[in-house]
Amino acid sequence: GSVSDPVVQVALIAESTKLQTTLSTYGIQAQTPHQVEPVQIWSPNEMVKLLELIGKNDRLMLSGRPPRPIGALGTSKIYQIFGDTVISYGILFEMNDFYMSFDPAILIDDIKKDLKFISQRWKLGGRPTFCFLLREDNVSGAYFSQMLDLLVSIKNGNVDGVRVRVGRVQNLLSAGCVEHLDFPISIKAKFIVKPLREVSSDIDLKGSLQDISKASQSYMMDSDFNVDTIKIKSTEELVQMFRNVPVASLYTQTQFLRLLLERHGPHYRIEDTTTVREKLDKICRQAALGKNWFVVRLCAGLLGKTVDSLAPSITSILVRGKKVTVGVFGHEEKIIEKPVTPDEVAAYIYSNCSPYDISLAVLEQELIIALGHYTTAEPQLFTSILKIRIGWIIHAIDLLLNYESGKKTVSVTCLSPTEVKQILRDILSMKRFSRLSNVQQRQLNGSLGRVPPDFYERIWKVVAKTPEGIIVNGHHLPQQPTLSDMTEYELTFAFTVDELLGNIAMPEYRQIMVEAFMVVSLILERNSELQFTRALNMDNIIFDAIETFQKEKRTLNMENTTFYDLPCSGRKGSAAYLARAVVNDLFSDNTVAGGGHDSHCTLS
Repeated sequence: GSVSDPVVQVALIAESTKLQTTLSTYGIQAQTPHQVEPVQIWSPNEMVKLLELIGKNDRLMLSGRPPRPIGALGTSKIYQIFGDTVISYGILFEMNDFYMSFDPAILIDDIKKDLKFISQRWKLGGRPTFCFLLREDNVSGAYFSQMLDLLVSIKNGNVDGVRVRVGRVQNLLSAGCVEHLDFPISIKAKFIVKPLREVSSDIDLKGSLQDISKASQSYMMDSDFNVDTIKIKSTEELVQMFRNVPVASLYTQTQFLRLLLERHGPHYRIEDTTTVREKLDKICRQAALGKNWFVVRLCAGLLGKTVDSLAPSITSILVRGKKVTVGVFGHEEKIIEKPVTPDEVAAYIYSNCSPYDISLAVLEQELIIALGHYTTAEPQLFTSILKIRIGWIIHAIDLLLNYESGKKTVSVTCLSPTEVKQILRDILSMKRFSRLSNVQQRQLNGSLGRVPPDFYERIWKVVAKTPEGIIVNGHHLPQQPTLSDMTEYELTFAFTVDELLGNIAMPEYRQIMVEAFMVVSLILERNSELQFTRALNMDNIIFDAIETFQKEKRTLNMENTTFYDLPCSGRKGSAAYLARAVVNDLFSDNTVAGGGHDSHCTLS
């Protein structure tokens, strides 16, 4: 950061004395919640509940602060509440929130981003105070060395250029930014605080570590389990069977809980003290410890979890002139074309994904967060994509995984959030495309909705040469009022064309359609006297090209090749067949304006 940026104070809080002792052997000094008393540590959700009461007045019908999450700047203040000193950790450490913080690589990245953001955006008096909550789940395992590197950087006072100062909470208070929150006595009496407590033992959560390691691939082991066999059982039978499911069979347990959830809701008690929701939460954490992301996403979807920065991520995409659609590939999609509230986004995603695959409802949220980041950090990845269709992007990722593994069983829902983010970037940057076949590349580009740089301007010129309009997949785009209402370069026209292409169900066919449009455009550009006197049916052009190819296939000794697998260019490429089909269409029934069969047509 620059010299003018403030030093960010960091309080390292270990959730247990056991973790504190482990860290101290590496020279990292942390405090437990008990050791920072009388200072209290609150979760961001507790702070949200309290801040909802600010300005609330029933007589004036004022509702107070909306129950929105508190951002990184809000949790960097030290609060005086009801006479107590309170610090709050950020939402990225909130285990009951979204599951992405279960992935240590994502968490480390988010911590660095938050520290940078706080340093650059802090404009208040006093220093910002960042409460770094260390949980055993995140510090142990494969990412321990990366987490330790981050902690050492904090100890040394510099994290990726951000100046930090680590210290005991009691020593950080005097230099921090203190905000007093005052409430009427009646509110103080009603508000029940649940500050962070020290974890005495993690046996309850983790059970046997061996069980957890077995559970890491439990979905693979017990995916043979058929849910239809238990659907007919009574609730009492289900509960009894559930109690007998082995601890390691997380997928099977989740399927039992899913049925109970559908029948009786999240608050149904399986045992005297445990509800369906609590059980799903626990399995979600166990699955995360075992890196079983398939079960994590399934549980998170059943719990209806939503990530806190969903709406801002969508806005980041929209302000760059894109639209977003949510929903499952092959089914109805919901278009988002203006900023929406977090609740609205969540409702769109769950209503469009739940009937087909509940785990996709949370995976789509992951992708929206990643896409929001990439559109800001690397906008060049999206220059040829107008509409970001989340369900189609998931389809593209699944296709790429299956191409590379050679199996049809690999699913994006099994990858960690870090891996999902990486493969998304690889697909957007076309990093792995060189080793794919032509049909595979068309399937991926079609799924992403990619078009050549000047595609929409070229279509405008094609429409200008087709008085009866264009037909794609049975949908008609008329010449008028299209040309009189829209200009060549405006987004409205581009979205109109994109909507036309959006009616195509097969990604590879969509991509051939884009190629066909480019061929039509080039022919009309090089032969300016030509125009279509009847509606240009693009599907007929493609069918004609495929038919010609099928007839020639035997003589060319290409029995095992499909039209979609042809290279685009070359004497026997897809463009050559499409060009012949366009010329046939132009000259059939004397449809060339002002000319007959003898008109000379230049193709190259």
